[in-house]
Amino acid sequence: MNRPIGLAALTVLELPHEEQIRVAAQAGYTHVGLRLVPVAGQPYQHSFDVSAVERTLVEHGVRVLDVEVFRLTPETKFADFEAVLEASARLKATELLVHGADPDESRLAKTFGALCDLAARYGLAANLEPMPWVDVSNVAKAMRIIDLAARPNGGLLVDAIHFFRGGDTPQVLSSALRADRSARPTRIPGKSCW
Repeated sequence: MNRPIGLAALTVLELPHEEQIRVAAQAGYTHVGLRLVPVAGQPYQHSFDVSAVERTLVEHGVRVLDVEVFRLTPETKFADFEAVLEASARLKATELLVHGADPDESRLAKTFGALCDLAARYGLAANLEPMPWVDVSNVAKAMRIIDLAARPNGGLLVDAIHFFRGGDTPQVLSSALRADRSARPTRIPGKSCW
């Protein structure tokens, strides 16, 4: 089975995007995950030239797997994401990494659904990643949002470190996979940043 293996942005956050791609190629990775939307307080914020990144990807034979971080809050404005989604599609990314930072599950599900709809226009999937310090802190919470949003391009992203920090177990993940979601298959890409 051939699976894309990507060098996650957080692993080499201090490197500009083009350098991350070169390092990924040298280390034998097929893909990279690019952080194009910085998180609050992030110490490194690199300039982004989509043409330069595109050239570097082609030159080194590396592809973009995911783009991060799309943090959904009560104040989310999708206009802020439009340019990044357009650039993501241009770079042929397929996945978005999404954090749920809204305590109102109903509102968050609507926001996640709206992001999925916007992402679909660019051929992208939106993957909700549970993290212990945001409102969507575990698999069960993430699956409630994903199920409420009910979008074919919505999925669950599992990062092994956050998975165990959030108190989840393999049985929880197995249950999420077994649940009757015949109308909408569950997408569960994996990730590890470390």
